[in-house]
Amino acid sequence: MALRKGTHWTPEQHAEAQEEFLANFAKFGFIEPAAKATRIERHQVGRWEKGDPNFRKRFHDAQAALVEELEGNELQLARQIPVLLGRLENGDKSFSASGLHAANTANIFLLKAHKPEIYRDTYKWSPRQKAEANDLTQEEMTNLEQQLGKAAVELPE
Repeated sequence: MALRKGTHWTPEQHAEAQEEFLANFAKFGFIEPAAKATRIERHQVGRWEKGDPNFRKRFHDAQAALVEELEGNELQLARQIPVLLGRLENGDKSFSASGLHAANTANIFLLKAHKPEIYRDTYKWSPRQKAEANDLTQEEMTNLEQQLGKAAVELPE
């Protein structure tokens, strides 16, 4: 579906390229290789997303389907782990635990890339955690004073 730069696309060509891109996205899981396989520029996908609500919905549906597939892979793997560990304990060398670990790790990274709002590594600070005054800057101490309403908080030296 390659068209040279400056060439005007007909609505049919847009539709064909979008369908091809979505099929390639389902295959590759990332925009860049899917765009290359479709023979379009990566930024064309961004244009379609911004300017074509129908494409935007189909693309977001394709992304959601990919995440569901990855989550399904993790569930299958989790269900297989006890069986595989039992085989390892019995001396079965027909599969590799390191290969299993590598597949699991790759799947986790794909989930983090495609749904970071759920799968990213996060750290949440809780007010119940002990904070050392020495770790605070003067600006942070001032903000803390204002929040607590206490003028007696001093930065240790």
